Amino acid sequence: MALSKAKAQQLASDAMDTGAVALRGLLTLEGDGGFTIGNRSLSEWLSRYTDQEVIVILASVDPDLDTQIHQCGVCGRDYKGSECPHCAEVRARLRGK
Repeated sequence: MALSKAKAQQLASDAMDTGAVALRGLLTLEGDGGFTIGNRSLSEWLSRYTDQEVIVILASVDPDLDTQIHQCGVCGRDYKGSECPHCAEVRARLRGK
């Protein structure tokens, strides 16, 4: 499932705020079978975590999600993006964030 660009950037920002690392860019398959994100070799980047337990999160970005108008099924407001910002703010506040 693709995320809106704003939601994916927020996910990456949250990860970096907790000390994790994130890469952003176009994922491409090279001629030698290796993958790159932007201009960084994914294999080389991951090699520094060899012999460590890791969690990898990959978020595909759908730029159309940022421009489509949706109607929230909870509060009825119109919004752009992957979730209603009003309801997301209320959920965060209720969770103490």
